[in-house]
Amino acid sequence: MRRAALASALAARRDEHNVRVVDGMEAMEPKTKRMAAVLAAIGVKSPVLLVTGAGEKLIGRSARNIQAVDVLPALSLTTYAVMTHPSILMTRDALKELKDLFARHI
Repeated sequence: MRRAALASALAARRDEHNVRVVDGMEAMEPKTKRMAAVLAAIGVKSPVLLVTGAGEKLIGRSARNIQAVDVLPALSLTTYAVMTHPSILMTRDALKELKDLFARHI
């Protein structure tokens, strides 16, 4: 039931065009100033939920001090987090992890 609710919430955000998948964030230098510049260039609405893959800890460190940006690993993503953030930014690894999670439970 929880996974169905999460899938529904993600689908709703996708239908609103508020989910973006980014690639290459793990290659950038782990600096808060650099992450803020990237988020500004992408043009996401605040507050932003940044969903990362399991091995992308530096991305989380880069974004954790930015106001209105929350970072969650893909496997810890909740329906509440999706519904309370108008914009979702997801790495390719996070997307792959979520696809694998939903594929196992269908």
